[in-house]
Amino acid sequence: MPEEMNCPACGFANRSEFSFCRRCGSLLEEYSNEPEQKLELTLSAPGPKKGPTLIEIAIIIAIIGILAAIALPNSRPRRSGHSRMKACFANQRVILGAIEMYNMDHNELLHHMDDGVMNLLTSGKYLKYTATCPGSPPGQYINDGDLAQDGLIKCTVHGSPEKPIDPD
Repeated sequence: MPEEMNCPACGFANRSEFSFCRRCGSLLEEYSNEPEQKLELTLSAPGPKKGPTLIEIAIIIAIIGILAAIALPNSRPRRSGHSRMKACFANQRVILGAIEMYNMDHNELLHHMDDGVMNLLTSGKYLKYTATCPGSPPGQYINDGDLAQDGLIKCTVHGSPEKPIDPD
């Protein structure tokens, strides 16, 4: 039966027929001081055969997933028509608020929407500028019902927030 020899580096018990530790790969016996023999023994030493653990693989997959989520753009196409429609709805709300302020300040009430009313609101400082539809081609702002009562403003291209016209 072969004799066992403890590794000086890790303490693992190896059979004497091996010249290298089966756990850490270090030399078990002292050899001559010739550098060629040490180099040859070091190059032929069997190293530990250890693959990646399950946790390491999971971490690598998570990192790749995060990088892919950052690098790849949103798969849904950008819809500039919807942003223009929302800007148009915001303009409609601002114009309707300006008309309500005008109606509270004056004895005469505005009942309809046209270019003259827009100029009146701008010159009276109820609007900073003449609001226009950001659509392409731009729509016209018109009234839907009596503005002094429960009427709304709508756009000929986008409609109103209550009844939008799909831009696509």
